[in-house]
Amino acid sequence: HINLQSIRNIEDFTLLLHERDFDVALVNEHWLSPHEVPLYVPKGYKWAATYCRPQQHYGGAAVLVKEDICVAELNVDEFCKPGVFEVATVKLESKEPVILISLYRTPSSKLSMFLEVLENFLSKVLDNSDHVKVILGSDFNVCTLSDSKESRMLSNLLKSF
Repeated sequence: HINLQSIRNIEDFTLLLHERDFDVALVNEHWLSPHEVPLYVPKGYKWAATYCRPQQHYGGAAVLVKEDICVAELNVDEFCKPGVFEVATVKLESKEPVILISLYRTPSSKLSMFLEVLENFLSKVLDNSDHVKVILGSDFNVCTLSDSKESRMLSNLLKSF
C-alpha cells in the first residue's frame, strides 16, 4: 500500500515499483481525474481498478498490477463517496482467489459515516466469498497506534469480518 499524494512524478513511482519488484500496488491519493488515468501508467503495469473524485481535486484510490496478472474489477461504485469512502477493488484470478482493496478516507470526514459504509461494503464484497483471502490497503486516517475511541471502533469493525 502506498499513499502517493500525487502520481504526477511518475518516474519516482515507477522506480519504486521496479526496485521492490511489486506485483501489486494498492494506491491512495493519486490525485488524478478519470481522463488523466491513462496518461500515468508505470511501465510494465496496468491500472486494474481506479476511483477518481468526480469534481474535487486530490484523493482517489486504485489497484495497480503487473501487465501479466489477470484480475477482474469488482463494481463497487455504489459505495464510493468523495472525500469519505474512496475505493477500488479487484479479484485476483488464481487458484486461490484474492480480493484486493484500495481504500482511502480523508481526515476531515466523519469516522462514523466512513465506518457505516465500510461495514456495508465489506458485507457485500465478502458475501458469497467463502474462503477468499482479502488484502485491504488503506489510509484510514485513524491513528491505530493509540488506544483511542476511533482506533477501537475501526479495529472492532475489521475484526468482525
